[in-house]
Amino acid sequence: MTIIKWTGLEVAALRTALRDTQVQFADRIGCSIESVGKWERRGADITLGAKYSECMDTARRRLDDEQQARFEAARQDPDARIRPDGGVQPDPGSSTVVHDEQEAEFDELNRRQFGTAFLGLTALAAKPSDATPPVAPELVDYFRSQLAGHYTADRFLGSLQLIPTAIPQYELLCRLAGAATGRLRGDFWSVGTGYAAFIGWLYQDAGDLRRSAYWLDQMLERAHRSQDVQLVGFALHNKAMLEADKRDGHGVLDLTGAALQQRTRLCPKVEILLLQQAAHGTSLIASDDAADECGRLLDQAADLLDAIDDEYPWGACRSRRYIDVQRATVWTRLGRTNDAMKLWEEIIPDIPASESRDRGVFSARYAQALAAAGEPEQAVATVSAIPPLVVKTSSARMRAELFTLRKRMEPWSHELAGRELEGLLSNFAEN
Repeated sequence: MTIIKWTGLEVAALRTALRDTQVQFADRIGCSIESVGKWERRGADITLGAKYSECMDTARRRLDDEQQARFEAARQDPDARIRPDGGVQPDPGSSTVVHDEQEAEFDELNRRQFGTAFLGLTALAAKPSDATPPVAPELVDYFRSQLAGHYTADRFLGSLQLIPTAIPQYELLCRLAGAATGRLRGDFWSVGTGYAAFIGWLYQDAGDLRRSAYWLDQMLERAHRSQDVQLVGFALHNKAMLEADKRDGHGVLDLTGAALQQRTRLCPKVEILLLQQAAHGTSLIASDDAADECGRLLDQAADLLDAIDDEYPWGACRSRRYIDVQRATVWTRLGRTNDAMKLWEEIIPDIPASESRDRGVFSARYAQALAAAGEPEQAVATVSAIPPLVVKTSSARMRAELFTLRKRMEPWSHELAGRELEGLLSNFAEN
């Protein structure tokens, strides 16, 4: 096989040949999604170092004949490349400075080992002081409003659509925080914490738990920099939520318990988030008194709803319906089928069709309760419209709920309902 020079154009051609999204390709190569995006944006104006060129060579050697043909075609005709994630085509007229191989490799190693925020800070520190723009206090409100908008957009867009937007804003926030002084510095770190939490959530929803954990670690560190006890509590809640996705109930309770030790200092919103997450941890352990303990924790959270009065852009838990969703999820997990079904039947009709991810996740959980109640046909009918939503939103959480339903449907696996469910799941791999 001919040895080639790996530029961003060849990287994009290889990803096209494999028909990978940028997230899938980054996992395959062993680099960050930010690196893949940078290589493809710069195209021929960036040359990979020896480390990643070798990784590309290895991936290319594994191509079958059809994939090799797509690779060569994409190299010859960049406009024909498939972009399943909506990536931006390299601009032929770009005046981006060419990196030599050593510089490019060092850049990528820094991004992988220390993260994009660290790289942004070291770049800022390397600049002369007169090149640092003045830090305007008004920018805090600007980025705070942007973050609130991102949380709203997250209900309607897939996670992969928002990651490329949120990461550069986070990097800029880190630069501004590094240049700010006094109270303004803490304000910037506070907003940066919110961005790190949001990015961690996006990766979690996309099923990339490794990158989610990295961003939530960034969040916890930024929360301590902000010196805001509310943000530290929120960070521990987010890490607990990740442990819940891993089905580690004890890990959830370790983290929520640590945060709730500061309960007298926490605002109602953070306390609510921690209490409901503790209920999820309790339900995952499923001890004999789990139902009673979960009910007590969720009742305490519900009693605090009317007291929420903060302006944090994160933590959408202001309505009674939020607690209803947590309660229905816990009851489904613990086998309190009738209670769960009653709540889901009240919750799901209230969710706008445009909020497709939440509607899909909750419908799958409702179907789990139906299966537990001995209603397999109705369970399958409830989830029949979900598979296209999984594709649309790239939500791994939605897919995971469907495979949880499959386990609940095992008694009917050889009956018509079971076969219909297998047909719906045939295009998805279980993680």
